[in-house]
Amino acid sequence: ITGEPGDEIAEIWENAVALGTVGLLLNVAMIGILYVLFGRVLDPLTVLARGLADLEQRTYSVRLAKQPTRELGALAERFNALALALEALRAENLRLNRRLITAQDDERRRIALELHDVVGPCLFGLKANASSIIGAAANQSDKANAVAERARDILAIVEHLQVINRSM
Repeated sequence: ITGEPGDEIAEIWENAVALGTVGLLLNVAMIGILYVLFGRVLDPLTVLARGLADLEQRTYSVRLAKQPTRELGALAERFNALALALEALRAENLRLNRRLITAQDDERRRIALELHDVVGPCLFGLKANASSIIGAAANQSDKANAVAERARDILAIVEHLQVINRSM
């Protein structure tokens, strides 16, 4: 009995091709199984990532469902606590902003009232006295004319202050 080398090579080649095909099919099956398993394992993490993206977009009403695993459940609880705290702080911030605006408006009203009720009469008194000085100095000497000129300057300043007071 003699062996035919070509037949032996063909037989070994067929066995190698069969083993390669089985190995390839096993690898494809393993990759598919790993894809499904990792997808199931990583799905809660992608949900967490989406929730964090929502928080980044200032959607503080987002909440995560309770996770079956202990570690991911703790992450979901902390995430929900964070979202709740951020929502509460945002509401508090809006309330404080409204109070600040109200306080500023109240302060403006108070200042305007003081300008009108206190500064206005004082400016009117200065204006009346300056007009009186000008009238009294009208028929007097050169010194009185100088006093009248100064009184006119005071009158111009008072009128300018009254314009500023009204605009404020």
